[in-house]
Amino acid sequence: MSSKYEAVIVGGGPAGLSAALVLARACRSIAVIDAGAPRNSASPGVHAFLSRDGIMPAELKKTSRDQISNYPDVEFLNQPVRHIRPAHSERGFRVALASGQTLDAETVILAVGMIDELPDMPGFNQHWGRRIIHCPFCHGFENRDARWGVLAKDLEDIEKAGDYSSWTDRLTVFADQRMHVPDELLENLANKNIELDRRPIRQLVSSADGDLCAIEMHDESHVLCETIVYRPEQRQTGVVSDSGVALSESGRVWIDGNYQTSTPGIFAAGDLTPGCQDALAAAAEGAKAAKNALATLNQ
Repeated sequence: MSSKYEAVIVGGGPAGLSAALVLARACRSIAVIDAGAPRNSASPGVHAFLSRDGIMPAELKKTSRDQISNYPDVEFLNQPVRHIRPAHSERGFRVALASGQTLDAETVILAVGMIDELPDMPGFNQHWGRRIIHCPFCHGFENRDARWGVLAKDLEDIEKAGDYSSWTDRLTVFADQRMHVPDELLENLANKNIELDRRPIRQLVSSADGDLCAIEMHDESHVLCETIVYRPEQRQTGVVSDSGVALSESGRVWIDGNYQTSTPGIFAAGDLTPGCQDALAAAAEGAKAAKNALATLNQ
């Protein structure tokens, strides 16, 4: 049996909840599908979010859901989406859930974020989201003046290292010795007093209280390090990959200026689309995607 909605929002993070609030206030019938696996679950707080700086991710989510639930014609479904297909009618989509339930929607907003691919490095997972950060704008202040390391996957990671001087003047870049680093970039690092270590890493080392304190190299020497910047490889969730929407060269969901994907009627917002990845930006994009979806509903 299928339930009918004007919009189904896939994803219950800042982008999806912001979209839900806009559509709820526009008196539209909506369903928010949340599989309950937020990308920022490892983070000790959401930062640089106006009026909510430092709030726990779970608290921000609960407060947002509580407020949205006060509006009529809003339903939250806490389970994964199996797939999204064109509806049997001329307009709309059918969203199949893991439970077997199906939802019919005139429009769909994808807001499920991305999946981070973390390295298989001993000690990494226990510090991810707290001492190992992907965004200094989000978590750099809490790690200011510490000894920082950058785990560089490519030249872009090395080039960005110079931007972290606002938070620390003790910085080491760790890069594979097989990576060719141009002389100009080496000179730039030296001018900014940024060290470059080309030795292979063995593991991360924790102090007696469980905090990150050093990186152990394969020669068993230790480099003091209290904060690591790591920009993980990312991939789309299965539901997005299966939906048939086009991806950009970087692997993000392609959207036009109205946040519509390559499939008319399916919109996307948040971390899965090109651009900055943070909670405030995702919330803003979710609101914009919802307003453009509303324009489609009004046609």
